[in-house]
Amino acid sequence: MKPSEYMQWSRKDRTLAEGLIVLEAMTGDHGHLIEDATDPDRDGFYDVQPTIDHAAAAKERWEAENNKDREPGTRLRVVLDPNYKPRS
Repeated sequence: MKPSEYMQWSRKDRTLAEGLIVLEAMTGDHGHLIEDATDPDRDGFYDVQPTIDHAAAAKERWEAENNKDREPGTRLRVVLDPNYKPRS
């Protein structure tokens, strides 16, 4: 069965999904369009701003501490602590 037969997406939904596929193919893992990122005129005009992905950090810490005891097939799902309260 084709996905279009059971997903029941509208023409607009399919068009938007196709557009996203095209955009993702045109974008590097840095989030900029490849065409812009490889433009020689832009050389020297990009800066890097490190940002900590706290969810990824929690997963990486867990893996560092538990990977040797990890059961085959275990998938890690990062969840927000239900006691979390915004600081501001």
